[in-house]
Formats: sequence, structure tokens, C-alpha cells
Amino acid sequence: MENPTTPIIFTEHAIATIELVNDASQTDYVRVNRNFNRFIKDQVEGKDSNVYVLKAEEINLGVNSTIDGVHPSDLGMTQYAEAYLRLINRITALKK
Repeated sequence: MENPTTPIIFTEHAIATIELVNDASQTDYVRVNRNFNRFIKDQVEGKDSNVYVLKAEEINLGVNSTIDGVHPSDLGMTQYAEAYLRLINRITALKK
């Protein structure tokens, strides 16, 4: 490994925080995030302290955050950027 202390950020599917009209899609997003978190817990936790997860709730997309219920609008992209910045700042503070 070239840089073993480099932080790695995985991101949940943020759309899971939006109450969609399509309940089947909402269920799929929640299932994907649940399986993703199970994988992180089983395969990563305790093995690499440089892995972080940006949770859907931290991105906090709402109905006005997308242009079509799926793809982020300018507001949605700003929410993504702000969520990443908060997490990166927390990681940086931990590394000091």
C-alpha cells in the first residue's frame, strides 16, 4: 500500500432520506444502504481505521434537493459538498 494512512470515504445512497412517491424505490435505497453498512461492519470495521462512511442523513437531501426525485439539483450538490466538508474536517481534526 503506497499511502496506508490516507482516509477513504464511502458514501451511502443519499436518496434514501427522501420520502419518495414510489415506495418500492425507497425500499430499494434503504435495502442498498443496509447491505452496504453490513459489508462495512463485517469486512472493514476493526481492520482499517482510515475508512469513514458519509451517512445519507448527513447529506440530508430533501424533496427540493433533486430535479427529478433522483438526480441532485444545485441545492442537492451543495448539500453533498457541505456534508463531505464536515466529514473531512472531522477526519482532519482526528489526525492532528
